[in-house]
Amino acid sequence: MKHKILLILILLLALILRWYKIDNPLADWHSWRQADTASVSQEYLKNGIDLLHPRFHDLSSFPSDIDNPQGYRMAEFPLYNAIHAFIAGNFTTFDLDQWGRVLSIVYSLISIVFLYALVSLLTDRYTGLLSAFFMAVLPFSVYYSRVVLPDPLMITLTLAGSYYFVKATSQPKFSHFFLSSTLLAFALLVKPYAIFYFLPLVWLGLLTWGFKLLLKPSTYIFLITVFAPLILWRLWIQQFPEGIPSNLWLYNYMNIRLRPAWWRWLFYERLSLLILGAFGLLPFLTGLVTKLKPKEHYFFHLWLVGIFAYLVIFAGGNVTHDYYQAITIPVLAVFLAKGTLFLVKPNPSLIWPFTPLLVSACIALSLAFSWYQIKGYYQVNNWNIVEAGIRADKLLPADAKVIAPYNGDTAFLYQTRRSGWPISFWGIPYLLERGATHYVSVNFDDQTNQVISDPNNTILEQTPRYVIVELNQSK
Repeated sequence: MKHKILLILILLLALILRWYKIDNPLADWHSWRQADTASVSQEYLKNGIDLLHPRFHDLSSFPSDIDNPQGYRMAEFPLYNAIHAFIAGNFTTFDLDQWGRVLSIVYSLISIVFLYALVSLLTDRYTGLLSAFFMAVLPFSVYYSRVVLPDPLMITLTLAGSYYFVKATSQPKFSHFFLSSTLLAFALLVKPYAIFYFLPLVWLGLLTWGFKLLLKPSTYIFLITVFAPLILWRLWIQQFPEGIPSNLWLYNYMNIRLRPAWWRWLFYERLSLLILGAFGLLPFLTGLVTKLKPKEHYFFHLWLVGIFAYLVIFAGGNVTHDYYQAITIPVLAVFLAKGTLFLVKPNPSLIWPFTPLLVSACIALSLAFSWYQIKGYYQVNNWNIVEAGIRADKLLPADAKVIAPYNGDTAFLYQTRRSGWPISFWGIPYLLERGATHYVSVNFDDQTNQVISDPNNTILEQTPRYVIVELNQSK
């Protein structure tokens, strides 16, 4: 009972931390990717949920290098977006953006529960509770648990699927295999990176059933259930190449893989400083070398190996975007917990009375140092795009097609709640031919000034911070 109470307290703490700036517009850190995600949800809200034809606001060729007049967004399977749109459309407690954050928070709380359950199965409840605690309070984890991205849902589904798989190794019930395979299948659909959690599952399966596993028809039914939906989705989206974002850069952008800069960025700047706050290295490294529990079977070490493989394979994406490291949080939390418990365990040495104090100080300093770096993530990058977007949404017809130049960043375009182009280097005449009707800008550069001075155009609203223009080829 006491463990349940402690888990509930951890969840309450996690909820409180994640509620910070819940009403932020999608214009904070990584607003571009968040806007792309929310844009699909908004299109669903406006036009109805169509899982096979997700669309977003960006009509340009910028993401895929192919003109995309239908605004197809063929990346991850839009499960996150469908849930997001359904909830926002039926419950008016929050607006669309806020519901996106709230749902991610809910997913993260469920993740904490399943991490506790998974770790408890393989080690003990104290390690499970402390793992849950670290996942709840690490500032990096907190921030990326309230963003409008599919990653929190993917992590939830993967942890839940892994838990039921581990349960199946000791209690081989149909329900456990069914839940595990179904949850893991959805995890892959939401974000295929979930596959990097699978290595310890394979290992545990071989330890439990041996190589005769390869002769069982049930094995292949399980694998088909897990992988077939993703394969079918990937085959389906090939029909819409204009909606598939360019992704080759994710693998080895600028040949960064395993070079000194790769190690520095990922293991020093991100994992050591940003996520573990430097001082967290002591309990984490200690956790790596602690004695294994009888049922642990190197599960979490292989989990770590899988994450390392992910960092290597998607070297470009991981170096470019720190949110790619959100997938590392569960396993980092486990080793932080293992190391902390080992260090505070009573021992006959003369230094032990000081060890709990030292570890507590390390954890406190780790959280403080990490928060010092993360706190800037919550700041809105440019309030002008929010203000201009709100005004454009009120002034423009629902079917307007908007040029909202912001260096390709769709965060500005999303604020207008209209389809269009987030970049304009093709020139205004080119975009007029493709249906552009309005121009919204927060930068009074040469192009904006030309649009303003063109007598064929109508200025709908102009302030020192933005301008909204109706484009007309002739008057």
